[in-house]
Amino acid sequence: MVVEGGGLGAGAAAPLGRSFRFSRVRTDPATVIRTQGPAAVLGFVFPFALGIGNGGYWPTAWGWAAMALFSICTLVLLLDANTRLGAFEAVLPAGLLLLVAWDLFSAVWAPSLTEPMLEAQLALVYVGAALAALLVVRRGTYRALLGGVVVAITLVCAYGLATRLFPERLGSVDDLAGYRLAQPLGYWNALGIFAVLGTLLALGFAARGNGYVVRALAGASTLILVPTLYFTFGRGPWISLGIGLLTILVVERHRVQFIVVGLVLAPWLVLAVWLASRSRALTSQGTALSAASDAGHRYAVILVLLTLGAGLSIAGLSIVGSRVRIRRSVFIVFRTALVYGAVALLVATFMRYGSPVTLARNAYGSFIVSDTPVLQNGDLNKRLLSLANNGRIDAWRVAWSEYRLHPLLGSGSGTYERYWNQMRPSETKLRDAHNLYLETLAESGPIGLAILLVALLAPFAVVMRARRRRLGAFACGAYVAFLAHAAIDWDWEMPAVTVTAIFCVAAMIVCARSRIKLPPLRRPIAFGLAAASLLLGTVAFLGLQGNRAVASSEDAASSGRPAKSAHEAHRVNSWAPWSSRGWQLLGEAQFQQGRDAAARASFLQALSKDREDWSIWLDLAVASKGAMQKHAFEEATRLNPLSSAIAAYRRQSKGGSR
Repeated sequence: MVVEGGGLGAGAAAPLGRSFRFSRVRTDPATVIRTQGPAAVLGFVFPFALGIGNGGYWPTAWGWAAMALFSICTLVLLLDANTRLGAFEAVLPAGLLLLVAWDLFSAVWAPSLTEPMLEAQLALVYVGAALAALLVVRRGTYRALLGGVVVAITLVCAYGLATRLFPERLGSVDDLAGYRLAQPLGYWNALGIFAVLGTLLALGFAARGNGYVVRALAGASTLILVPTLYFTFGRGPWISLGIGLLTILVVERHRVQFIVVGLVLAPWLVLAVWLASRSRALTSQGTALSAASDAGHRYAVILVLLTLGAGLSIAGLSIVGSRVRIRRSVFIVFRTALVYGAVALLVATFMRYGSPVTLARNAYGSFIVSDTPVLQNGDLNKRLLSLANNGRIDAWRVAWSEYRLHPLLGSGSGTYERYWNQMRPSETKLRDAHNLYLETLAESGPIGLAILLVALLAPFAVVMRARRRRLGAFACGAYVAFLAHAAIDWDWEMPAVTVTAIFCVAAMIVCARSRIKLPPLRRPIAFGLAAASLLLGTVAFLGLQGNRAVASSEDAASSGRPAKSAHEAHRVNSWAPWSSRGWQLLGEAQFQQGRDAAARASFLQALSKDREDWSIWLDLAVASKGAMQKHAFEEATRLNPLSSAIAAYRRQSKGGSR
């Protein structure tokens, strides 16, 4: 058990030993499991399960996750008479639930019900995550929640890293990723920010963890997380890591202790990244499997040694620190050296690269370049040194144009892809604007954006109280890193990332609770919340059934089983009658069976639910002839003018082929 308070940097007279001192109080293991277990399991299971399941990207994962989370909420509210939830704490789940309601309400003016319903199902996962964390976690168990999160992220990243180091066993070909590490989340930048969240929390445990072993293991885990981040070759996650570290430095009361731990770990981390960057087989596109395998095996051995070194270094620092007292004058000298070192680094940077104005101008000039530079010999290291926006400015311009067309209420939740297809400057496919806040403004209008910002930013009101507790500043730093990265990527659509961030902010909220315990929820209120939770879980179940039927129909169609696809499409229409997808899948299956008239009827039924979906118009055109085909092609082209698929089918129809 660790004594809260004190620590390196807590005050000029504080001894180093107080930072690393652990009491000899023995705790019954059964008591530890009973009190800490639920929070630890919650923190581990959902980031891990969603992480290894493609980041939870597919709608079926949303249903399972939401059902499980609301089941936990219902059981806690019914069975635990000591459940506590403050009025301010409820702002996060209540705000997210209000966002769900606004998503559903936007169906009134959206082109169809399909996208708003799906967006609401996704947001429902985050409502469940926030509510479950706030109900399960106590002031004494928030560290268990964050510990479970760190273990989950480390294991997911270890598997992802293994796919690079042992490609002959675990590797897979992903042309879209371009040799950037993406598995198991499926998207390199999502894996990158996932590793960033784990890194920031692991640094917290290395600096402020409970016991030598915990600190050593946390320090060692960074040698898995940071190389994983490096092999994603994502620039946004690195920037977010810097923002998170800066946030911790500002918020953390014992920042000198954090700096010391960082200085101890830095040589191991720098060496790991430097050695990885020197291996052409691990960092260049088009590498032969044999070369990549040999280089990966060598680097794996090196990484094991570096991991052991980092863990032992943190353990040694903890042991020495628990026995050494530092004079006040040494603290003053150390802090002064840090300040002068930071100033010297800034001066050297300005002398080498120009004034702050020049740096900002050059950075902006690099950012407005649409694409990253052509890689020399496929070397992905070059990518990390570029600030090119890689098409994000085009995505943001379309989102802004979408908002200007619907400035009051937005165009409807989930509709960005439609506007991208109509306005895109190239054939690049995008489903999201790569900016959570701008996309929300475009789709949900100022009201939707305000709801989102209140839900996400309200927890910062408790930062000053949270910083008094161990890991409070680190949870805050991880959450800020997520918010920053969400401004340049589509993290909201990756539940593994967003649920992890919600757990971080929930831990920050819980550890900010006043020392005067919140009174338990009154039983009528608890039962009312349990009923609401059960209702939301039922909604998630209904959405899951429809999404499972969609997935089964699509799988059957791709494997050449139209009868099975048609059967599952009928299930979609039963479970999700609001969606056009079931009728579209049914029509595609009927067309594969040669039932053209039935297919056209199904496509027309789908269009009655959604006349702004270009893919349904294209399906109708392919299944039709004459005037109907011409009109369908015109509508599909209007909605997606740069589509190569539409152009190819039009050429086929003119050639008389079916």
